[in-house]
Amino acid sequence: MRFPFLLAGLTIGCALLALTHATAHAQADTGLHIHGFGTVGVTAINAPDDWGMRRSHKQRRNDGGLRMDVDSRLGLQANYALGDEVEMVGQAVLQPQVQVQPVELAFVAWRPRPDLTLRLGRTNNDVVLLSESRNIGFSYLWVRPNHDAYGPLPIYLLDGIDATWQHQGGGAHWKVHAFAGRGSTTVDGATGQRSQRYDIQRLAGLTVSRDQGGLHLRGTVAAVRAALGRTAVATRALQTLGQVAALPLPTVAAEAAELREVLGGLLDSRRVTYVGAGLAFDDGGPWIATVEVMRALSEERYISGRFGYASLGRRIGPVTVYGTAGVGRFGTGWQTLSDWTEALAPLAGPEVASAVGNAGAVVHREVHGGATHQHSVSVGLRWDLHPRAALKLQLDRFSVERTGSLFWTTGEARSARPVVGSVVLDFIF
Repeated sequence: MRFPFLLAGLTIGCALLALTHATAHAQADTGLHIHGFGTVGVTAINAPDDWGMRRSHKQRRNDGGLRMDVDSRLGLQANYALGDEVEMVGQAVLQPQVQVQPVELAFVAWRPRPDLTLRLGRTNNDVVLLSESRNIGFSYLWVRPNHDAYGPLPIYLLDGIDATWQHQGGGAHWKVHAFAGRGSTTVDGATGQRSQRYDIQRLAGLTVSRDQGGLHLRGTVAAVRAALGRTAVATRALQTLGQVAALPLPTVAAEAAELREVLGGLLDSRRVTYVGAGLAFDDGGPWIATVEVMRALSEERYISGRFGYASLGRRIGPVTVYGTAGVGRFGTGWQTLSDWTEALAPLAGPEVASAVGNAGAVVHREVHGGATHQHSVSVGLRWDLHPRAALKLQLDRFSVERTGSLFWTTGEARSARPVVGSVVLDFIF
């Protein structure tokens, strides 16, 4: 694979620059500051055949084994200050994606007064605790954000406006962050044969956080209206399902009607409300803790879910050992589809029955392709070998249910307990 080797070469080169301080504060007198970050990672996946590990919907499905394209990435950020009140920020990240979308940040920030910041452009949506830093592995303890909680969420970029108000009082630092906008991400389909565009048509949210003595508390509520991109293939599938639903075959007709309803719901605009709470503790002492929970609330079961994880770490000199437990349940879960080909053959003939049966099976996999029902336990070690670099080792044991295994497979309902081992080098410069 070309990407891992290209990324590894670029990343190692940047890491060497970071470790030798060759990129120290260029052009500071002009107000321009350039920073970077990266991860070189190797992931070994012990799972059934054809089970692959993805850390997000933006990555392509893979066949597991030994891989460098799960966690590896390289980022560059430029900040240009136009005085004390105005700043321009841009960030590009090179990482494996279904569709190349390198621009992660591109906004103008205005601070009309010290406690208020307004931003316009492409920003992070702040729905989850690690919204601002999920690409910067050096900034958090683990190899990657918890897979059970973060993997199923198809919300990444936000093109819009936000405002942050800060207040210091009673020994605590308060922050209120309001954000609104829209976004679009290309995700991999359940069968791995076709990509799909996921459009966030409207997103508005509010986060309130409080920091004191190393304890960070936050609560978030965000309303999202989103839909999958409507294509000619999807339109034909809706028409075919409608025709099958009208046939005098009770079982097949009921299944076709259910698939048509779910597919139509995914293609039409649907609202989801995300409600979350997070806690992070790090006072510079030996103990580090993080807890985050979230609910995705909707009238449609196939886009509802609940997620959460808890992590505890212990510093021993430059080494931190940690353990994490997580759980994620998203979607209605996989239901077995009857044999349409056999049922349709007497009415439509073997050729037509086979074509419609295969099409129904593909739609069935696609509409339930986001179902995730799993939990995990992880143990790991982080060694801060340099002020700007950290080596991490992590072992994850997942319990994946048959009804929600489709984040791992190409649309087949199978239960398993995959084990994932990872070694990464995170750095900043």
